[in-house]
Amino acid sequence: MEKHFPWLHWLIYPVLHSPLAIFLVIFLARKMTRKNGCLTLQTAKIAPATTAMRCLDWARDCFDIESELKNDTTYNSFLFREEKTALLGTSHHKFREQSLEYVSQQIAPLDLPYLIVNYTGSGHSGLIKEILDWAPHVIVAGSKLAIQFLENMLHRPFASPFASVVIKSGHHLDLGRGHELKFLARFNSGP
Repeated sequence: MEKHFPWLHWLIYPVLHSPLAIFLVIFLARKMTRKNGCLTLQTAKIAPATTAMRCLDWARDCFDIESELKNDTTYNSFLFREEKTALLGTSHHKFREQSLEYVSQQIAPLDLPYLIVNYTGSGHSGLIKEILDWAPHVIVAGSKLAIQFLENMLHRPFASPFASVVIKSGHHLDLGRGHELKFLARFNSGP
């Protein structure tokens, strides 16, 4: 190219190394990552019997239609393992493989008596059906509104074999060995 157009190198080089060009390369690389998608599962033991599961969606750029996300988003759930095991929250359905693989590596289906639903938005309840299919004996614990919403969402009532318990503010769930979950009502935008 320099043989035919020697002046082109001197024209392009400063343009490619300008702050604007660097910004455009970073911007386009991020857009390509968003377009291709990138889903990550991070886990951390945050207490002796508690594991946090953090599903990171690097491709999401909008929250609840109206809010732009500049740094993407996460869906968090927690696995409590004491005498009784409880899974607090699930994740978005796009994390199905990663989340279910991790949970099934940590516990057997029969070792999960409780699934606690803290929020029924799709990012937090997207895997409830899969958890119920995997562990059909599990008791779903949540607010009255959350249980009703899930019954409608899953098109099946929480009766045998799917049981539920309505949690109210001030209720406790004893998992054994001094590990007790206390529930507090909190107003938010959904069930």
